[in-house]
Amino acid sequence: MVGQRLSSRLRKLRTRMCNTIESAIMLNEDDDFVNPGPPDRTSMPKKASGSDGSSSKAALKGISAAEVGSKRKTHEIGKKKVQQEQPKKKVKIAAKRNDKRTKPEKEKKVETRYTADIRRLATRMSPCRLCEAVRMMSNEQKNTIKEMGLGSLLGISIDILPGLLNYYLVDKLDAESDRILIERNVIAITKDGISKIIGLSQDGVDMVTLPVCENDNPILVQWKSQYPGKKYSGKAYVESISWSNGEADLMFKLNFLTLFINTFIESYPMGTSNVKVVNKLVLLKDFSTIDWCGYILHSLRTTKAKWNRDNKLSNYMGPMLVLLLYYVYWTKYESISLRKGHPFIQFVNDKQLLEIETFELMHGGFGKQKLDSTENLGVDLLLKLDMRKYKKKKNQMELSLEAGLKKFPNSAILHEWMLKKKELFHEPHDDEVANETSETETESDNESNDNEIEDGDEDVGVSSHTPKPGFGGNVWGRVTSYKYHNTFTE
Repeated sequence: MVGQRLSSRLRKLRTRMCNTIESAIMLNEDDDFVNPGPPDRTSMPKKASGSDGSSSKAALKGISAAEVGSKRKTHEIGKKKVQQEQPKKKVKIAAKRNDKRTKPEKEKKVETRYTADIRRLATRMSPCRLCEAVRMMSNEQKNTIKEMGLGSLLGISIDILPGLLNYYLVDKLDAESDRILIERNVIAITKDGISKIIGLSQDGVDMVTLPVCENDNPILVQWKSQYPGKKYSGKAYVESISWSNGEADLMFKLNFLTLFINTFIESYPMGTSNVKVVNKLVLLKDFSTIDWCGYILHSLRTTKAKWNRDNKLSNYMGPMLVLLLYYVYWTKYESISLRKGHPFIQFVNDKQLLEIETFELMHGGFGKQKLDSTENLGVDLLLKLDMRKYKKKKNQMELSLEAGLKKFPNSAILHEWMLKKKELFHEPHDDEVANETSETETESDNESNDNEIEDGDEDVGVSSHTPKPGFGGNVWGRVTSYKYHNTFTE
């Protein structure tokens, strides 16, 4: 490396000397040229006061200032030409790079057993944090959890959830009627069924209607002081439980309840946590009086509306594990051994849930297995739910049409929709009602005339105010039947 550097420096010095000699020969007026030899550095003149020192260099080389300026101009012109040519080369390189980027990407491998509408559910409602917290609890803390009515959570062994089956269940959940609408059957979700799954209370204090404490509540302030910077998360709750040193004080209870609610019931998206429940919990003295099953059922109804099934990044923030275990509990699997005891959450693990997901995919897809019991299939219940749903839709349609006809009574479109509504719900049209009432009036007039003639006959002896037997029954029978038809459809 050192030798290469020296050789390059010698080459540069040689080229400089050659250039100075050639310039001196060209500028010398005499034909004979005498090489003056190397200049004496002691007798060299000082640099001029110019900023660039060009005059001094020209004096040393014996070149006039005008010639130096002309050479400088040619040098600058050459630089401009080089600068004009360089962008063209860069454009070509950029074009080549773009050509490389537009090459077709490699096709990703997709498993053939999955259909197009099956995807993995994005959710942060995983029970792994709760399982981690249970493993590090002391016996005193576990006894406290049992006194709070949450002892069934101590036997949970589910760290991973099957994402494909979860997406299918959330998609098939009908939040308005509390049902899972699977391929062949319908599973109705009730508080009693949720209690069989997780073993929590289904009576007591309603968490939804529970009042909220003030922000300066001393217990709330003490609890928030555990999390500097307002960093509330499942990991932070687990760390607070581990720092409690096995003590089962009030802060431990609030930390565990907050972790349980954000894992099993409801949470917030964008990496946040549901901390508002703590504002309610600090007002309670006995946590065993909470209606947990009712709270879970309410969360199933509200969190489904916040989930977007077509957005892959949309997180489901509802009771995912409860929904999954509810479906598995009521479904029959012939080749998979499941012990369906109460509470069911203590008799199933994550390996069995993943095995169930694979089994259903290999046997035609989700929701095609038979139900384990007919207890969940009630025709009367389904009809009642459907009637309630259709009646609600009918009332909404009637209110909107009435409001529109008040503003625009001559609107042909609204009158057309009124006729469609009557045809949909089998209601008689206004023309039919008018014809029916006119027929009843004519019949009543004819009957009254006959009565007057009969009353005039002395042999009959029937009073003019007493109707003939069969007269009132026929007419009012038709009218009352019409009214009954209306009340039935409405």
